[in-house]
Amino acid sequence: MTGVANNKRYVQFVTHYQHANGRARVRVTTTAGPWQSDPSNIKSIAHSFDQQAAAVCLARVAIHRIESETPLDVMRFIDRSLIRFCTQFAHYRKGDPNSFQLPAECALFPHFLFHLRRSPFMQIFNSSPDEASYHRCVLLRENTANSIVMIMPSLVSYSLENHGVGQPVALDAESIRPDTMLLLDTFFHVVVFHGENIVAWREAKYQDMPEHAEFRHLLHAPKDDAQFLMKDRIPQPRYIVCDQGKSQSRFLMSKVNPSVTHNNSDVGGSGQTVFTDDASFKSFYDHLRAIATSDN
Repeated sequence: MTGVANNKRYVQFVTHYQHANGRARVRVTTTAGPWQSDPSNIKSIAHSFDQQAAAVCLARVAIHRIESETPLDVMRFIDRSLIRFCTQFAHYRKGDPNSFQLPAECALFPHFLFHLRRSPFMQIFNSSPDEASYHRCVLLRENTANSIVMIMPSLVSYSLENHGVGQPVALDAESIRPDTMLLLDTFFHVVVFHGENIVAWREAKYQDMPEHAEFRHLLHAPKDDAQFLMKDRIPQPRYIVCDQGKSQSRFLMSKVNPSVTHNNSDVGGSGQTVFTDDASFKSFYDHLRAIATSDN
């Protein structure tokens, strides 16, 4: 990497690999960009920040550290890294958490690290040592797009209102509705989830009635999309079809942000109650804002 002030900086990657035909190949990739010469000016860094790549990089560093440190120490490392990041890049007034705001290029970074803390890479409860090692090994070798799905799974909602067309929704308990179907992709699992009303309509055989052709299409839409997701994925994910309130639904419930729990379900709001004492993203983010804007 070379460059001086007011000039372009260049980064060159040289990759040696063996092609499928058995011949050795060398691929050279060169990228160019503006050179930042003022260390006190972080605006250009913030504008070019790749929050997905940063989250994956931090996750891999955490996995490396967890081999020689306790999980609690690694959690503290993730928290300290996020606090330092917010202190540098967020806009806020000292002592005023309500003024805290991250640039749009960085807005999802706390979400990624919140879900990283809850992921099987950090939380190994109910996982064997082999499973934990396998999950970490896959994260270390996959590309950024696949790795970010492992850290913060994608969730797609299907309903009659949307005519069976999938709509991306937040990975949150409030996204679980009785009249919707959900498709969760964790990379290791692909889950098709039926809401309570969908289950009742299915048990009543509405899908077999000619006048309910749209409902029949709704039942098949997430399953067809699930097959498309799994078609070329290696390793092959586990495919799970489950109903709301049944035991297999735990694969979805363990991934969503527990914004609705048994402790706050009586304050209004909607969504599926998650029986957990884990902090929600709102609590996590409020605490982050308070620490980042503190006078200390």
